[in-house]
Amino acid sequence: MRIASLVPSWTETLIECGADVVARTRFCVHPAAAVKGIPAVGGTKDVARDKLGVASPELLVLDREENPKSFTELGIAPWFASHVRSVEDVPRDLRALAALLEGDAGGVAANLTAVARRWDKVVAAPVREPRSWSDLPGVVEWWRPAPPGLTVADSRFRYLIWRGPYMAAGPGTFIGSVLAKLGFGAAQTPDAEPYPEVSFDDADPATAVALLSTEPYPFAAKREEAARELPGALALVDGESFSWFGTRSLRFLEAALFGA
Repeated sequence: MRIASLVPSWTETLIECGADVVARTRFCVHPAAAVKGIPAVGGTKDVARDKLGVASPELLVLDREENPKSFTELGIAPWFASHVRSVEDVPRDLRALAALLEGDAGGVAANLTAVARRWDKVVAAPVREPRSWSDLPGVVEWWRPAPPGLTVADSRFRYLIWRGPYMAAGPGTFIGSVLAKLGFGAAQTPDAEPYPEVSFDDADPATAVALLSTEPYPFAAKREEAARELPGALALVDGESFSWFGTRSLRFLEAALFGA
């Protein structure tokens, strides 16, 4: 089946499972060698309908968190929309995708089901018990390390995805659920909204921790600004590991939980 995947996480996963992906977004950059030969038809929020039509997909793969509802109204091909908000949701949607691709050449459905089984093990695994912030996987670099005596239980943190204004991924998101699985959930500042605008005016520098994601905002290029504007400990973290909910975050969690 010819697939247009407009979700970077699913694009990588589908390609690794042998699917025929014929269109992608410009943010679908993995696996790098494979996506070079697949035309980009727009972004995750905008798409060129004419380019998508030229690709002649038989299925559009979407996600409710990443793509606008208007993508379901393009009228080019049937669509599948996942709704991944936690690690528990991933195996469910992998199996739903597998059911749609049953009978495809190359054992795509079987490969997706095998990935789902690996996710089942991650979901069933006990939560890690980190002793300190040095136990956090996925850190690219500590820009301002947490004090040696600061425990996870005694701190509060936010996972930042944007600046100007600062926005965070809250506990009710896939990112939040990954952090919870890694044992850091109780330290995350609670929010009513999944992706709230946040302020650090009342943050205690002695206990505050900010995790700055490498994507979608380019925090890696804003080290000086972040150090000036944010209190407490600062860490640049690999956003793909925390938010790409297919095979990429699976490998990240398997390594953290099982030493795989």
